[in-house]
Amino acid sequence: NLPPPGTLIDVGANISQMARLLLALNPAAKLLSFEPNPKLQPMGEVRRVALSDADGSADLFIPAADNDWGTIEASKAGISAATPRTTVPTRRLDSLVASGELDWAALPRPIFVKIDTEGSEKRVIEGFGKHLADVAYLLVEVENIEARGRNYDLLSLSPVIAAHGFDRCKIMYSCYDGPDAPAYSDILFW
Repeated sequence: NLPPPGTLIDVGANISQMARLLLALNPAAKLLSFEPNPKLQPMGEVRRVALSDADGSADLFIPAADNDWGTIEASKAGISAATPRTTVPTRRLDSLVASGELDWAALPRPIFVKIDTEGSEKRVIEGFGKHLADVAYLLVEVENIEARGRNYDLLSLSPVIAAHGFDRCKIMYSCYDGPDAPAYSDILFW
């Protein structure tokens, strides 16, 4: 019973798999895709930067076996000295707004943000700064096991999100790899 999003911000867009599903909520929604992997072609207005908690640059590790993902997290499981990489710009979302590169005030409301950045989701959230309070819906992939290169877990992420006014959540998807906690989950906060 919540209003459909007027803007979808897809962080770690890949080829827009999730955005295609979310556009079913409002086909007229504005779509901004942040995807630093130059081999991937997401939909919408595409920004070739890795959103993060700092402005600068980082190595984007792109596993040779499948060029369909990448990460700036060198600690991610499976990343080694031999993993192909390319240097990409990193930006805080609040820096993009402050510089005028992103007209935050002009984005149709409500705003729905999806973050799936293979381990740097918490960094992305921190880079939103005060603008996270303007987001109505936040869908975040949370990695729960060390084998996936976890940099945080739901317990450390929840207080950060709650501090910006999110007080409800629902697990939308979980991947179980055995009897323990799910290897990762997609969690919707609002």
